[in-house]
This record gives sequence, C-alpha cells and structure tokens, in this order.
Amino acid sequence: MANHETRMTIERGSIDLQTKGERIKFLFKADGEKLGELKISAASVTFEARNKQKSTTWSITQFVKPLEENF
Repeated sequence: MANHETRMTIERGSIDLQTKGERIKFLFKADGEKLGELKISAASVTFEARNKQKSTTWSITQFVKPLEENF
C-alpha cells in the first residue's frame, strides 16, 4: 500500500486570496514521489502534474459546479 502525503503551503504567509498573486498550494506525494500540485487562488484552481508539462486550470465557477452537482 502506498504511503500518501498531502501538504499545504500558504505562500507569503497570507490567506487573503483576494490579493493579487496570493494562492494556496497543496502538494501530493505517494511513497515520497511527487504526484502533483493543486493551486487555489481567488479566481482559479490549477492542477499541475508531476512532470509540470501538463496542467489544467479552471475558473472558480468551473471548479465548484461539479462539486455542487454531486453534493
């Protein structure tokens, strides 16, 4: 079974996502190997895969819509 680790970093020590450039970053690892990063800002959510060559960005509205539909 893989050993999973999730870590959150609040960049620049702030949680005010309304300030330009502020975001929350989640780092996902399994067995010490990076799986990807999830970055949340005031306007968007981005998932960046481990190789950083593939990333997907959603507006906050796009990100929340399927969550609302499933809960």
